[in-house]
Amino acid sequence: MHSTLPILYNWGLCLYQQALVPSLSFDVRRALLEHSCTRFEQAMAFDPANNEVLTNWGNSLCSLAENATDETSEQLFLAALSKYEQSSESIPDDLDNLVNWASALYNFAEKECELNKPEAASSLYENAIIRFREILVKDPSNSDAYTEMANCLAGLGAIHPDNSVSLFDEAIAVLEGLASKQPRDMELLSNVAAVCESYAEWMLKKEVNPATIEQMLLKSFSIRAGVLTRDPESSSDNYLTTSLDDVVSQADTSLALARLRLKQLARTVSDPTVVAALSDAYRFYTAAKRLSSENLEYDYNLACVCALAGREEEAKTFLLRIASVDMQQLQDAKHDSDFDSIRGADWFIELIR
Repeated sequence: MHSTLPILYNWGLCLYQQALVPSLSFDVRRALLEHSCTRFEQAMAFDPANNEVLTNWGNSLCSLAENATDETSEQLFLAALSKYEQSSESIPDDLDNLVNWASALYNFAEKECELNKPEAASSLYENAIIRFREILVKDPSNSDAYTEMANCLAGLGAIHPDNSVSLFDEAIAVLEGLASKQPRDMELLSNVAAVCESYAEWMLKKEVNPATIEQMLLKSFSIRAGVLTRDPESSSDNYLTTSLDDVVSQADTSLALARLRLKQLARTVSDPTVVAALSDAYRFYTAAKRLSSENLEYDYNLACVCALAGREEEAKTFLLRIASVDMQQLQDAKHDSDFDSIRGADWFIELIR
C-alpha cells in the first residue's frame, strides 16, 4: 500500500463524518462532502480497487445526493451506486457495503418519487428489496435491514399499479414481527405507524371501503399513542420536543379520521366517533404548536378542525392569525371542503378574496 493512501482515505473519512453533524448549515455540509469526495478520488489513484475507499466514497456521494435540491441528485446517486457496485466486485461478501448499497437504492427511489418519476422509483425500490433480502440471508438478525426493506415495500406499494395490497401487508408484517422482538424500540413503532398511515392514504386514493381505511387509521393511532413522550414535569398534553413528528402525525391521523367519518362514512358532527376524532386532532395540533409555535400549518389545521366541528369563531381566530403573518398560507382555503360550513360567511369571503 502506498503511504499516501491511508492519509488521503482518513482525511476523506474525517470530512465525511464531520458533515454528518446535524447542526451544520446546508452549505457547510455540502462543502465538507464535496471535499471528502475529492480526497477519496485522490486515494483511489493509488489503489483503484480499494474496498473501503470505494464504499466511503459512495457514502459521501449518497449524502451529497440526499442534500441536493434539484435533479443533480440523480447524477450523484448514480455515481454512488457505481462505487458500491465496484466495491462489491472487489469483495462480494462485504456486508457493510451491501447495506449501504441497498440504502442508497432506497433513498434514490424516495428522491425519484419526490421528482414524480414513479417508474424509475419502482425499479429502484425493487432492486433495493432484492439487496435487503440478500443481506438478511447473510445476517438474519439485521434489524435495520428489515426496517428499510419494509419501507421499500411500503414505498413500492404506494406507486405499484397491481400489487399494492400485498406489498403494504408484507411491509406491516415485517415491521410488526420486528417490533414483537423489540417492543421498547420507539423509532421502530413510529415506523410501523407511518406505514399504516401511508397504506390508509393509498386506500383513500383508490376509494377502498371506508370502514377498512378507518381500521388502518385507528391502528396507526393506537401504535403511535404508545410512542408519544409527555413532559414529565407537565400535567397537561405537553410533549417532549423529540416527539414533535409523532405529535403532528397523531394530529394528522385524527383529522383524517374525522374527515373520513364525516364525508365517506356520512356520520354527523355530533356522532361520538367524530367528536372524539376532532377533539384528538385539536389536542394534538395544539400540543404541536407548543413545540413549534411559528408553524402556520398547525394554525391552518386547527382552523379546519374548528370549521368541521361548527366552531366558526375559533376557526376565524386561527385564519385571521395566519392572514396577519402570510396571506399566501390561505390559498388552499379557497377550495378546501373543510371550510364548507363557513364558506358563506361575509368575513370568510372577504378574507380569501
